[in-house]
Parts: sequence; structure tokens; C-alpha cells
Amino acid sequence: MTTYQRVATACRMAAVAAVGAAVWTGLRHEWILAAVLAYGSGWLVVLGGLCHRVHLVDQTRHEQARRAANTDPATLSAPLPCCSFWRHSGGAVHGRDCTRPPDARFVRDGLPLDDAETAAFDAITAHALKEL
Repeated sequence: MTTYQRVATACRMAAVAAVGAAVWTGLRHEWILAAVLAYGSGWLVVLGGLCHRVHLVDQTRHEQARRAANTDPATLSAPLPCCSFWRHSGGAVHGRDCTRPPDARFVRDGLPLDDAETAAFDAITAHALKEL
């Protein structure tokens, strides 16, 4: 167990004990003490949750570092270009000869291109291909 796990578990156990004490003092008509214990138990639950979250973030970072250390740099490579226009635009724009699915190629801002936009795109593509 990590330190954060221990603190989270201790906070949760203390919160359960504080709720039990609040119930016991409430049955004895010590309302102020019962309210203070119940309020404190709420903060203990919050603190335990925060510690648990820090533990999960720490665990995720360790896993990412472990995976990064185990990858072989020789096997890592850039994605293969799907079309000539993608190669010359740095991956920002795709041309008509693109091998990706049509939905991924001809969509701008989540909407399909209309006729005017398609004509403008074709003109840009033709001009870029002439420069090759």
C-alpha cells in the first residue's frame, strides 16, 4: 500500500468512527457535539477521496512511465502518409487520393463540405499537386 492509500483508508475509517460517535452523542441529546462530529466526518470523507484520487493519478503516471520505458524506439515510426496532399500539408489536410474513410477526409467542423467548399478544396488540391 502506498502512503496515499493508507491516508485515504485512515480518513475513511475515522469518518465511520466519527459518524458512529455523532449518532451516539445525538442519542444522548448532545446536539452541538453531534453536529461537529458529523461535519468533521464529512471533511474526512472528502480528504480520503482526494488522497485516493492522488494515488490513482500517481499510479497512472507510473504505468505510463513504465510503458514508455519498455517501448523500443526502433519500432516507433511516424504514420504512413495516406495521400500526397497530407504529406505536404503536415497532416492537416487530405486530398482526393486519400486512403482514409471519406468521413474523416471531407469533414470540416463536424459538417460535410458543400459544393462550393468542395470546388475550392479541389482547386487548392490541384494547385498543390502542380507544385510537386
